[in-house]
Amino acid sequence: MRTIIFFILFLFALGCEKSKQNIFVIDTFTNDTAFVITSKRTNNNTTLTLAVTGTSNDTTLLQGRIKIPPGLSINESIQLDFYGEEFVLNFSPHKATKGRIQIKYSVH
Repeated sequence: MRTIIFFILFLFALGCEKSKQNIFVIDTFTNDTAFVITSKRTNNNTTLTLAVTGTSNDTTLLQGRIKIPPGLSINESIQLDFYGEEFVLNFSPHKATKGRIQIKYSVH
């Protein structure tokens, strides 16, 4: 009986795969950076959700138009249109020279 329970738990553990975390971390503010986000689901994609956290010493930009303010610790959720297989997310340090920003993303 113990062997059967152990075997069932072993199979269950094999079936539970840790999901991939979709995270970009930016800690170098010297150049503009482009991140390519891909999705296997091409028919149903409509929205890219970004959860932006972190700090910087001055203003930074996402997609050239979304300003991330300096100084304060931010925790912002942003939704962008996403159609197709790829989306290029552009980050510009703008005036910032140091900091650490983390961007978690998901495609819906």
